[in-house]
This record gives sequence, C-alpha cells and structure tokens, in this order.
Amino acid sequence: MTTVSLPQIPRTDLLTHSRLSTFRTCRRRHMFRYTQGLVSTGTRRPLRLGSAFHLGLELAAKGTEPEAAITQAVETCFDKPPAAPEQLYLCECDREVVIQMLRGYFWRWWTVDELPPELTIQSWVAVEREFEIPLRNPESGRSTSNFKMGGKIDGIARLADGQLAVVEHKTTAQNIEPESDYWRTLDIDPQISGYYIAARDLGFNVTTVLYDVARKPTIQPGMVAVKDDDDLPIVIDDATGERAFKKDGTPYKSAGAGRTALRRAETPQEFAERFRKQMSDDPLRFFQRRQIPRLESDLDDYRAELWQTQQDLRQCERENRWWRNTQVCKLPFPCDYAPICATHQPDSAVPSGFRRTEQLHPELNGDQDASEG
Repeated sequence: MTTVSLPQIPRTDLLTHSRLSTFRTCRRRHMFRYTQGLVSTGTRRPLRLGSAFHLGLELAAKGTEPEAAITQAVETCFDKPPAAPEQLYLCECDREVVIQMLRGYFWRWWTVDELPPELTIQSWVAVEREFEIPLRNPESGRSTSNFKMGGKIDGIARLADGQLAVVEHKTTAQNIEPESDYWRTLDIDPQISGYYIAARDLGFNVTTVLYDVARKPTIQPGMVAVKDDDDLPIVIDDATGERAFKKDGTPYKSAGAGRTALRRAETPQEFAERFRKQMSDDPLRFFQRRQIPRLESDLDDYRAELWQTQQDLRQCERENRWWRNTQVCKLPFPCDYAPICATHQPDSAVPSGFRRTEQLHPELNGDQDASEG
C-alpha cells in the first residue's frame, strides 16, 4: 500500500449535527473522518443540487428577488465542471432541475394565496445563523471544556400565527406526503432538538420548528425519439437503413419486417421540463411544510443524550479505540472507508485513495457541496 507521512490536523472541540450523527452511526467512520481527517479522493457525482437549492432560499430570504436568487445560486454552485467528464451530463441535469425546483418552491410558498398561518413565514429574523454554544451537564448545569455545540441554523422566522420558529430547509428523494414515513421520526429527531436549544441559547424565544421540505425528482433522465424537421419520429428499416414510414405514417413498399425507432438521450432541459410538469401536476407531492413542536421534556431528553454521547466520544479518544458498526457498511450507500476499514490503524500514514483535510466541518466553512453529505 502506498503511503505518505501524516501531517497533524488541529484538534476540534466542535460537535456539529453531522459529526454527532457520524459518531452514533459508526465510531470507526468517525475516527477516519473527524480524528484523522481522511476523505476519499475517488470521483463521485457532486452534491450540488441540494447546495444550490439551499443557497437560492438563503438569498431570497435576505431580500434578493427570486429569479435573481436562482441565477446567483446556480452560477455559484455549478461554476466548475465535475472532475470526472462522464459526470458532466448528470451535473447539467442537476443544474436545470434545481432551477425548476426553486421556481416551483417560490410559486408554492410565495404566490399561493390563503396559506395556513402556521405554515406562512411572515418575516425573517435570522438567516443562516451559525452558532457555537457551551455543552452543559444536564444535572449540574456546568459546561464541559472538552466540547462545544456548533452548527448553522437555516433560519429563524416569525410565522403568520405569531410564533417564532426555527426554519429547517431539507431536500430529499423520499416520499414527503403527509402520511408518509418521512414525518414519523421527526418527533424524536436530534437535529431539531439541538437547533431548538441553540436558538434559545442565542436569545431567540422560539416556540416551534417549521420543517420545510422539497422533494427531488422521482424520475431519471431517459431516452426520447429522434424526430425530423416536421416533428415526426424517425423509424429506420433494419434491412435498408432507410426510413420505414412516409410522413403520412404509411410504410414504404420496400420496408421489411424489422424496424428500429431512432432514440437519443434526453437533453438536461428536456428532463427538467418533464420534472417541472410533474411538480405542476401535483405540487403537494413535492413541497410540504409542517410544524414540529418540542416539549421541555423532549429538550431535557436531548440534553441527556448529548451529554452521554460526548462522554462516549471522550472515552474513544482516551483509549484510541473506535469500534465498527458493520450494519451500516453498505447503508444507505457503500461507506467510503470500506476499503481501509479492516487494515488501516489509528495514527498510521495516509492510505492510497485518500487525502487529509483540515476542513472538518465543511457545512460551517462555505462548502457549497456539504449540505447533502
């Protein structure tokens, strides 16, 4: 195995939602990502769609006109072609799709009259608010010197029903209709509780969370018929290579039994238009909002869970032992660290196929590709 010497990365005491989620999922994965700072050098489809969508919402919330916000978000997040040339087509599809998603979102929530007041944002109090707050013992109230809570809240807004709410924007490929499983776990979702506590610690007297979800395409780019200048599909006779049908739809006398309809890849614009029609036909399938309340007992449970998690993390650090959770090696996607998980040891050199990064929390450092990670 080809190796290079490991540079030291600054130790971070910041516990973000992404870091906590990684630690709870697999200690060994956390060690690779947040202790050693290892990231894969392999090429993958850039996660730009969600990043551009979030940026478009942020710009609009700060006062940019919707179309200008869409243009700026797309130009920012799709300013460089993907590293792998074979990903260019899908990247262009994402670019066109996010334009349609943002237009659909602004139509759904900014122009439709008579929205329920509990789902209507009346004014923004804060947008993309970063925080770094003490992590306190839930029993004594004393803060630990080992870690701090950190993150970025999408927004804090005054709703039309009078409540001050944490606003959390999400993009997902899952079913988000009202009775779907998507909503069932949010009552115990730790990110919601963490941001609720952080908002209060920052001085915002929030009383609810507005969960604002947009669904990504449920279709994939496909093949379409090749047509002539008269918009007629071109069907070729397999034996002669000539067109098998006249413009009036009747076959040529010489046409044999074998015929092939010419097809080509759908352009990104055609794919996005097909997606736009999906949204237009059934907007509630693609845009949903719901208030997710939190009781004081819910927040107390989260504080206790967070305190126990940081104690577990400190123990792993002290003993330099990071056990694996093999149940998540392939779920929901194959783990980036699977090739080195069995052989790579803590504090050894950088393995082939990986690099070191000092950007342990890209969601806090302006990385536009971090929000879907």
